[in-house]
Amino acid sequence: MDVRSVFPEPGYECRFFADVMLGTLARWLRILGFDTSYENSIDDDELIHRCVGEGRVALTRDRRLAQRKLLVDCLFIEGDRLNDQLTEVLRFTQVSVRPGLILSRCLECNARIERVEKARIATEVAPYVFRTQSEFSRCMKCGRVYWAGTHRERILDRLQRLLVDFDLEGLNCR
Repeated sequence: MDVRSVFPEPGYECRFFADVMLGTLARWLRILGFDTSYENSIDDDELIHRCVGEGRVALTRDRRLAQRKLLVDCLFIEGDRLNDQLTEVLRFTQVSVRPGLILSRCLECNARIERVEKARIATEVAPYVFRTQSEFSRCMKCGRVYWAGTHRERILDRLQRLLVDFDLEGLNCR
């Protein structure tokens, strides 16, 4: 594993920027509640510029990018599998998973999502969803609406299995 800089202390609040090869990892870091930028059309120079300007740790599988001198905070991800990648990020940056932050970010744009009154989204979701769900959240940036349907259960089940890989079996994701 190659971590270019030393993180100040365990639990340090990292802001990440995943390169084009790590879209799935970026999505799962967002699911865990971590501020994780990802753009699949950004070039290396712009990624470096954004990381430096926004105080983000670059996550990459590109050795040449990881070796760029201007990229101060960088973690080279060796694993091919999501489980291995999440383990690398959480172990080597020493950030902690906080159950209260799980599913607190928009999976599309990374902004925080906030609870919204059911009546306010009546025309934005399918009638069946509106009838069967009682709690909704909305991304205040892109407007995407979220609710606790079966997809949420599948995400939490998979997350529970992923977390077993790095000794967090006791984390209650629900």
